[in-house]
Amino acid sequence: MNRFFEKYGMPVDPNEYTVFGKCKNTALLNEIIFDSLPEMFPTQESREYALAHPRAFNCEYLVEMSFERVGGIKFIDGEHADFIDGTDSKTASVSSRPAKPGQNSHRLEISNIVTAGGNSKSGALRVVLYNPLLEGKHLRYYFVPQTVYMQYINRHPTTGIGRMFATYNRATDCIPKLDGCEVPDFKTLAKIPADFQ
Repeated sequence: MNRFFEKYGMPVDPNEYTVFGKCKNTALLNEIIFDSLPEMFPTQESREYALAHPRAFNCEYLVEMSFERVGGIKFIDGEHADFIDGTDSKTASVSSRPAKPGQNSHRLEISNIVTAGGNSKSGALRVVLYNPLLEGKHLRYYFVPQTVYMQYINRHPTTGIGRMFATYNRATDCIPKLDGCEVPDFKTLAKIPADFQ
């Protein structure tokens, strides 16, 4: 396998691929992608290799492909929507460090909801959230209607790009801004109709 990396000028050292993003990408591979796209990783060896080098894969794109496969919604990668039904796929992460030392609040950001030109996503967000503070499975799933996320848009002062900041409370195991948006699993998230409120 190292011959691939040598041929294309990539580092041979597996540690090069595990410094940043390993945990989130590992969770996306384990909890969504392997089951949704078995042809991409058909053998135990290919799965082990992916888990050893999770940053070598565009896991966000593989999640979009998984939504298409599981939910039957055509992936179009449009300007303001990823899917033909007007919804958009987002992956995000809860910070492992508290917002302030000794507190239970941990920040998260759902980015690129509004473009620099002021155009927002055209519909709901299908959010896969990585939470390193959870035991066992580390992913949670949220269907966030436009009426919810537009209340919380924060525009970057220089670029104008809009994102949504929120906090996960470790003590209560909730994200107040996403209250009522959580769904039980990836399959449910992929199959929710675009106009669900």
